[in-house]
Amino acid sequence: MSKIQFLKYSLIIYLLDISVSFAAIDTELEHVIQTVSYAFNVQDVQTIRQYIHPQYGYIYWNKIGVPINQSFYTRSEFSFPQYEANGSNMWFYQAPKANQKLIKSTQLPTMDCTSWNKSGLFYTTNNHKPFSGLSKNNQDIIEMSQQELNLELKKILPFEKQLVELQYVGKSKDIGDDMHLFFSKINGKWYFSALDNAGNCDA
Repeated sequence: MSKIQFLKYSLIIYLLDISVSFAAIDTELEHVIQTVSYAFNVQDVQTIRQYIHPQYGYIYWNKIGVPINQSFYTRSEFSFPQYEANGSNMWFYQAPKANQKLIKSTQLPTMDCTSWNKSGLFYTTNNHKPFSGLSKNNQDIIEMSQQELNLELKKILPFEKQLVELQYVGKSKDIGDDMHLFFSKINGKWYFSALDNAGNCDA
């Protein structure tokens, strides 16, 4: 292969990589993520309700002691946790501004209970079934019967078929300057499906 042929081949591969990269971006998903994320910032309840599935609702995580509580709510029941509240409805997150760049990543930010390792608005596909996993882990702790567990897993099923996880971390990288959401594709359409308001490293 001549040098010119090699350069042509390299250029073709580069252009193919670019086209594949752009094809991999789901514009509908990113629109939903950015709209919902900013709605959290300005506390726009009506906008967020538009992106909650009318039949399945959404999942809410909160924590007072151990374990993490997993609750199910309808679209009309959505409301924001209160910053000055005590107990289960305390506000544990911060939300990004409208111009925050959205980054598709294979690795979400991680933290060590002191600070996060990177800042930004990141999302990734989640194949680990976090909702059903939490239900199974909690079964013995909260004395849930097998029948109750099966009913809960049935509720969860639509959310985990195609799940995306979002982690926002502010420029400070401080614990609490962050927000953790989930989005699910149900019947061909993306929805906001879960809010993690359990806090980080809380007993």
